[in-house]
Amino acid sequence: MKRLWREEVIRGRSIVYIDESGFEREAKRERGYSQKGARCYDVQDWSKIPGRTNVIGALINNTILSCGLWETTITTDVFYAWLTQYLIPRLPENSILVLDNTLSIKDMTSKKP
Repeated sequence: MKRLWREEVIRGRSIVYIDESGFEREAKRERGYSQKGARCYDVQDWSKIPGRTNVIGALINNTILSCGLWETTITTDVFYAWLTQYLIPRLPENSILVLDNTLSIKDMTSKKP
C-alpha cells in the first residue's frame, strides 16, 4: 500500500480513503461472565440499535473531503447515494478510492448502474 501511495502521488493522483462507522447516543455496555481465562461470547447486531447514528467519510491528504450522517443503517442504496451525490462531485480528477469491503460496498459492486 505504501508503494502504491508513493507511485500515485508522484504521478499526481490523489488517494481518497473512505470508511463508515457508527455511534450511539446512549451507549450501553454489554457485560458477560465466563470461567477465569475463558472468553465470553455473545452476539449483538449493532446496526439495528435505536438511536444509532452512522457516518460515511472520505479523507484526502488528512483532510475531510466529504462526510455524511444517517439515522439509519448504511445500506447499498445509502452508500451509493452518498457516493454519487456528495463524494464524486468533490473528487479531484483521476482520484484513487481506497475503501474496506463492507457489505454495502460488496452489494454495490455486484449491481450494474
